[in-house]
Amino acid sequence: MPQIRPTIRFGVMCDSTSLDAWQARCIQELLTIPGVELALVIGNHGRTTDTYQTPLRGAFSRLLERVRHGWLLWTLFYVFWVKRRTASLKPVDMSGTFAGVPVLNCRVELRGRFSEHFLPDDVARVRQHQLDFILRFGFNIIRGDILSSARHGVWSHHHDDPSAYRGRPAGFWEVFNGDACSGCVLQRLTDALDDGHMLRRGIYQTRPGYAANLDALLTASSSFAAHACRELMDTGAEPLSPGPPPSPAIVGLPSDALMLRFFFRSIGRFRAHLVKRSLIWHWNVGIVPRRIETLVSGRHLVGPEVRWLEPDSRSFSADPFILGSDANRLDLLVEHYEYAAAKGTIVALSMSLDGRCLSRTTAIDEPWHLAYPHVVRIGDEVWCSPEAAHSKAVSGYRRDSGTGRWIACPWIGDIRAIDPTFVQHQDRWWLFYTDGRIGDTDNLCIAWSSDVNGPWTHHPRNPVKVDVRSSRPAGSFFLVDGQLYRPAQDCSRSYGGAISINLVRSLNDARFDEEEVSRMEPHPDSECPSGLHTLCAGGGVLVIDGLRHRFAPWLKLREWLAERRR
Repeated sequence: MPQIRPTIRFGVMCDSTSLDAWQARCIQELLTIPGVELALVIGNHGRTTDTYQTPLRGAFSRLLERVRHGWLLWTLFYVFWVKRRTASLKPVDMSGTFAGVPVLNCRVELRGRFSEHFLPDDVARVRQHQLDFILRFGFNIIRGDILSSARHGVWSHHHDDPSAYRGRPAGFWEVFNGDACSGCVLQRLTDALDDGHMLRRGIYQTRPGYAANLDALLTASSSFAAHACRELMDTGAEPLSPGPPPSPAIVGLPSDALMLRFFFRSIGRFRAHLVKRSLIWHWNVGIVPRRIETLVSGRHLVGPEVRWLEPDSRSFSADPFILGSDANRLDLLVEHYEYAAAKGTIVALSMSLDGRCLSRTTAIDEPWHLAYPHVVRIGDEVWCSPEAAHSKAVSGYRRDSGTGRWIACPWIGDIRAIDPTFVQHQDRWWLFYTDGRIGDTDNLCIAWSSDVNGPWTHHPRNPVKVDVRSSRPAGSFFLVDGQLYRPAQDCSRSYGGAISINLVRSLNDARFDEEEVSRMEPHPDSECPSGLHTLCAGGGVLVIDGLRHRFAPWLKLREWLAERRR
């Protein structure tokens, strides 16, 4: 008999039937899950009318308060710039969604300066609806019995990484301070401020503009509740919390003086952004005379000792994977990218151990862009599974031992897998990839199968990790002392900026956990000082790729024209 999924009843706390677009998306994603229903709307009687519309005098009094505290520039910036340019803050009328749903207008009692406590009668009325969880899209800092009125409590979004910032405004101080990363979490609230049970967490690259950064955080978090709800339905328990984060000092709205500093910084960052966009990204392949065992702890600067391939000014080589080796040479598969075609092909490359190119032939070419030619060994056969995200499929290419040709075989369809990486572990094949439909650098997804030809099952917790510092794959898994390690890209400062080495703690069909144990970073004196993003080991050496930026406007133009033609 088919398994019957449980019914999940949730409520929404809100101050108005008009919600922000990201909040509306959050509710709509929940309602697309079979067996999930909106069972209660909890309105704030103390600050809204019967239709939850905020009185004009309330907004005016808040404006006067901000002027009195020296927050005039922030208020003007937010109202006339941020709200106009942040799609996730656009108002959405939810009266149609709320139609037919019971409504409770509740009063709160202010205790201290900020804590709001629901009256006992209102808490009892909420309990009568037997909710599984409540989404908080209204009220302020709520404490007391209301937090336990639903079976799995009150869920609230926090649009900062609580290990770095607590307070407001959401996502601002990361931009102000030039932080590489911004975070957001979904947590089950407790009476302790900013110390709730963490249900979902994401770490993303900080956008240079505040409106863009805020919009990215709000958009990303709109799917958190649906992910947590699916896990609740599948396992009967809330997602595991990674533990209480450190508690940094609470920050507040920026003063007018700080806003002036922010404006000047923003001008400088915008100029730097324009310069960076005018540069060509030039990757190259290099050999590092080290064994893989040396990388499983500490921080490693890579550069001066690397034996780099002679670069080509009209193309670049990246994503090296080892096919074979002997005492004098390495046989590799690499991505070969021509700027004039704006397209990658897979090339078989033989290198001497001092970095000289011995031979180069095209191995796999398709009408679409190919990259990341991950080598998979199945018995005595050698396969390559390159990234072909634009084809929306993952295919294996088997090397014919007689002719050396690579013969395609479809493995997984309807998937936009970036940097697909296979590993055989515990009698299963596991596919790790970044889902391009979610983002290009900040998520990790998993699928598994007993046979590499399928059928494949997607992990119920996908994406199993959302962290721009260590999600996107960066090469083959490797074993040291019987423990499994996974290289991942650190794209927090820039795409392919460094490599994170992660020890896999658990990998099964219910959960995945890993811990960063070391890092590889480009040495500032290297020929390629701007990035590393692929690592492969074999023959007692490491093979990597490194990045340097070049000012070549003619190549940039040719690349842009080729992209427009496709």
